[in-house]
Amino acid sequence: MPPRTRRHQRVIGAAIASLAMVAGGASAAVAAARPGGRAGSALQGVSRLVHGYEGYCALVAGGHIECWGDNAYGELGAGITAASSNLPVAVKGLSGATSLVSGYEGYCALVSDGHVKCWGDNSYGELGANSAATSSNVPVPVG
Repeated sequence: MPPRTRRHQRVIGAAIASLAMVAGGASAAVAAARPGGRAGSALQGVSRLVHGYEGYCALVAGGHIECWGDNAYGELGAGITAASSNLPVAVKGLSGATSLVSGYEGYCALVSDGHVKCWGDNSYGELGANSAATSSNVPVPVG
């Protein structure tokens, strides 16, 4: 295995801090996007955890998804413009998710009705939404 770079060490450190739910530093927009006002509480009921370029998303009980990390291209999916979040925030308008995958700077979820919704970077059409938009900070239907 190749030696770890400083970048890898930063990513690992950020993951550990996020998973430990170190509170503080969240903007008002990020705090408002926390489900049930759970600021600083542990993320529970996780069935799948995926890693994007500079962030993470978790599929949690009830088919909801929460994301944290970079938000330069809307990777949080929460409909907010904050640059990043060190706390998980709920992906806006998405329920019934059964699966979750990550891309370079975006994520896609399969929902219980069989449709796929994606959010984040769309510079090369990654969202599959036939849109000229360069990104989306909320999930959009593929197709």
